[in-house]
Amino acid sequence: MAVVAAGCATVIPPHQVRLPPEARPDRPPPISILAADVDLDLAPVRRVLESAIPPRSDGSQLLGGLRVEAALVREPVQLTLVGGVLVGVLTEVGTLSLTVKGQSCIADDARLGVEVRMRPEIAGSSLRLVDVQIQSHVAGRMRCRLGPASIAVQLPAELSLPVPGLGAALEAIRLPIGFLADAALAEARKPRPVTLGCLQLHPRRLVVSPTRGGRLSVGMEVAPVIDDKPCPTAVSNEPLAAQQVVSAPLTGDFSVLVTLPIKLAELEKRTASLVGKPIGQSGVVPRRIALSTTAGRLVARITVDGPLVGDLILVGHPWVDVDNRLVLPDLVLDFESQSAVQRLRFRLASALDRHLANTVRKAAIVDFTSLLEDARQALDAPLMLGPQLQLRLWPSQVRIHRIVVGADALEVQFVVVGHGRLTTAKP
Repeated sequence: MAVVAAGCATVIPPHQVRLPPEARPDRPPPISILAADVDLDLAPVRRVLESAIPPRSDGSQLLGGLRVEAALVREPVQLTLVGGVLVGVLTEVGTLSLTVKGQSCIADDARLGVEVRMRPEIAGSSLRLVDVQIQSHVAGRMRCRLGPASIAVQLPAELSLPVPGLGAALEAIRLPIGFLADAALAEARKPRPVTLGCLQLHPRRLVVSPTRGGRLSVGMEVAPVIDDKPCPTAVSNEPLAAQQVVSAPLTGDFSVLVTLPIKLAELEKRTASLVGKPIGQSGVVPRRIALSTTAGRLVARITVDGPLVGDLILVGHPWVDVDNRLVLPDLVLDFESQSAVQRLRFRLASALDRHLANTVRKAAIVDFTSLLEDARQALDAPLMLGPQLQLRLWPSQVRIHRIVVGADALEVQFVVVGHGRLTTAKP
């Protein structure tokens, strides 16, 4: 074993202890859906659907050798959003009479309908409708007189409503999306310097949600992160994921992942209060503290004298408790000394002072309260995302997301949560 002599420079030789497996796997940034001050008016879609079928269908016509007489009324057009697909339903209801070779059938509850499914997609400063699919359906039963008897049969599918040109008319519609057009989305993709470092929103796709009055609210799905590194100069010009538009509630709940490094040298300064003060009932006195990392754990080598002369080795995963203090919840305590007598004394001290590890753990606590509060306050202000776009955040709380153990620093990742909204930039 390595010996650390008094007066020598702090050196942390390799040290191995039996450790539990890594318990905190990597986790991606949280996804947020930002509401925006944009509403889509679906009136153009409704008008095109209504123009495909007249309000009333009265009269008769010949279909081959079949005479069809109709008295149908068009019901109001239904527009719904299902999983990012806009669904329009056209239905005519009323009476149909069929006559062929002197035999007649009549349906009093005829329903002739058309279902149109279309997917919104970003197209410049608007949304367009693509992948238009049209399906007709016929419902109702006819009473047919055959001589003195009558039978009931289903309406034939051949009576489906003809809607020529409907698909092309829908594909020609453009629904303006205001300041969320391509130019503003390009601005949202750019990294932005903020108080805490560099903000990257990582916009993923537009989100639409139905509202009252047959309109759609629009928002943006993002995975925002802030780190202390300089903002990159190269910006991705890739559009949102295939110009996708999905359906989801626009709650405005917002989360941003913030990463800030804390150098081990800074942590050593914060634990300097241990030096010269006895630890626990054993009375051992720390004379020097050095920190390093190994296998994703934090290692504290505390050179002590007094009843024990050697190095206390503390190894554990760093975490932050409910009081925003850095702790080692899975602390493993070991001891190094060239002297067999000292190693025996450590085993005896550990047996007699069962709280030695807890005492050391509590003494090494670092308070992160001010750090987290500074992060919350830094985001409680409008953030300009370009000349047309502004992000307004109302952070409500901060919670630890993950701590990444690096070679010379701990990267503390925490999530600031609250409410967020995209608006047009104020002049």
